[in-house]
Amino acid sequence: PQPVIQKERVLKRAPNSKLMLFDDPVNTRSYVARMLATICQLHDKDAFRVMNTAHQSGSCAVGTWPGERCELYANQMRDAGLIVEVEPID
Repeated sequence: PQPVIQKERVLKRAPNSKLMLFDDPVNTRSYVARMLATICQLHDKDAFRVMNTAHQSGSCAVGTWPGERCELYANQMRDAGLIVEVEPID
């Protein structure tokens, strides 16, 4: 009899994306940091650093996540009144 050959199942991971936060003239810095901590689950210290960098430089990378999660965070941040953009990572 012929040997049975089983195909190996390969799971593909979703490509990662980067979430960018942009400074805006409307929201307070404490509100932005709180939203980063709440929505993106950043530690308070990291949320403050991201917020402050965006405030001083105009923008800052919040983090990288699989595409769907990054889009979810972006939508929640937009709903909270923040300016964000999702950038694909090559």
